[in-house]
Amino acid sequence: MPFKIKIQSNINEQNLDQQEIKEIIHSLEDFSKVIRGDLYSYFLGKKSLKVAGILIGISAALYLATEQLYFMYIMFFGTLIIMLASIFIAETATKITQKQIKLRIQSLKERLEVLTRTEAKSQ
Repeated sequence: MPFKIKIQSNINEQNLDQQEIKEIIHSLEDFSKVIRGDLYSYFLGKKSLKVAGILIGISAALYLATEQLYFMYIMFFGTLIIMLASIFIAETATKITQKQIKLRIQSLKERLEVLTRTEAKSQ
C-alpha cells in the first residue's frame, strides 16, 4: 500500500514578502532535519512495543502450557518482524515526507526569486 503524504499549510503565498518566505524556508529546512528522528520514535514507540509485548506474552504462555519449542521461535521471529516492519515503514514515511518538504522548499525558493526580480525591476 503506497504512502501519500502532502505538505499543506494555511499560508497565503500571494501576500508573503521576502522575509516571510525566508523564514518559512528556514523552518521547513529545520523540520526536514528532525523528521527522521520524530518518525522513528513514533513508529518504534509504545505502539510497536505493545504489539511485540502482547506477542511475547501469548507465545510465552503457550510455550509454558504446551512446552512446544516452536512457540519460542514464534516469539523471537514475530518480534523481529514487528521491529523490522516498523523500521521499514518509518524509513519509507521519512523519505516521502522529505521529498514533499524539498518540493515545497523549491516552490518557495522560486517564489522568492520572482519577488526578488520584481523588486529589482521596480527600483
